[in-house]
Amino acid sequence: MACGPEASITHSLHKPQAAAQCYHCLMKQILALGILLLLLTAESAWAVNASIKQRTPFCRETKENCQPVFYLTPTDQIQIEGQTADGKWLRLKHLASGQIGWVKTGDVSIAAPSRLAPEKMLMLETPALAMISGPQGPLLLEPGRLRPVQGGEAVELTGGLSTLLPQTFRGQLSSAQELRIYGLTEVEKQRFLQEVQPALKPYPRFRSLLRVESGPQAVAWLPEGLLLVLGQGSATWGQSLFVGLDSDYLPVLLLRNAAEILTYLPEEARQGIRGESMRLLDLDADGTLIAAAYHAGARRDVLIRVKPKLKAAWEFEGMLYWPKELPFRPDAQGLNFRLWSTGEQSVLVTSTEASGAGYLGFYAGGNEVLTLQKLDQPILDGQLWQGDFWSLQKDAVTRWKPVIEETKK
Repeated sequence: MACGPEASITHSLHKPQAAAQCYHCLMKQILALGILLLLLTAESAWAVNASIKQRTPFCRETKENCQPVFYLTPTDQIQIEGQTADGKWLRLKHLASGQIGWVKTGDVSIAAPSRLAPEKMLMLETPALAMISGPQGPLLLEPGRLRPVQGGEAVELTGGLSTLLPQTFRGQLSSAQELRIYGLTEVEKQRFLQEVQPALKPYPRFRSLLRVESGPQAVAWLPEGLLLVLGQGSATWGQSLFVGLDSDYLPVLLLRNAAEILTYLPEEARQGIRGESMRLLDLDADGTLIAAAYHAGARRDVLIRVKPKLKAAWEFEGMLYWPKELPFRPDAQGLNFRLWSTGEQSVLVTSTEASGAGYLGFYAGGNEVLTLQKLDQPILDGQLWQGDFWSLQKDAVTRWKPVIEETKK
């Protein structure tokens, strides 16, 4: 039996003997797809480089009059690794020695992008359902197939995933055997979050996870077997705003109030945040939970990133300032936004129900947005990969690359 569209899962439903052959063909295709993507995407990630304005102490901690590790000069090569919540100190890597330390923000000049330049990589005849996060790069989930965005053959999955989950909003490919698709289905005027695993067996497996009530919805499945669900819902554990389910689909992480996240923030980041202003707004594909809050010390709205650790707690990933230039706050009525992060890079995409298109912001190495630009049309989904941002829009997949020029900060 040949591997190809004729060997689809749907075709195998009526031929049990062919089903096993179909399944093995499908797995080979997905594995080959991953190897091809690895070869096509071997590029280095973009990093924030900077230079020292004048001779300045390189400190082990954020402390005035510190005992320096050594002094940095304008000829030293450095790279920005992060920034304190108040924006006063930068965490730098001294490239010659590999040492990590702190320098006052005002003592550093930053090579920042002036904008993200779009390049259409793939035109779409019909809209895709979602952009899949894969270990070797982004893929498109389309009705009946999985397609790499950088070329290569598509993998046939079923005879129409759009009929399985009419409201598909997140998919994830963590390995050749574990493609999972999440979406909403309605039964007797109630909405349920469902998981579909079309590639595991010749017959797609469905599982209802919880009843959806209101609020934002996002899902992330981690390779260690932890399924994270953001959104107001209810199941056997009662009501939840966020839940983490183990491999047996039992709750091991549970948030009923957004302010509970404050407990896991370091003191330096926690100071100044108003607990009553906390809102859980998004969940990245790698499991990073995004919360918005008002920071009284900085007098700014901030985005807080935390990630599950050992299935029982949260690890602080960083804090970003909400762009001053945006005409709305992160919890504004009718605002939709997504935040993708990898390492010290983050991409913020916003849209409003009124205007539609919204804005695209890029962060790297610090709390402040480095570039903010208005979009011509909404971004439906996306992924940060090898230092560039890949976006899914109605008619195309676009690759956004930072355009660098020297600026002073």
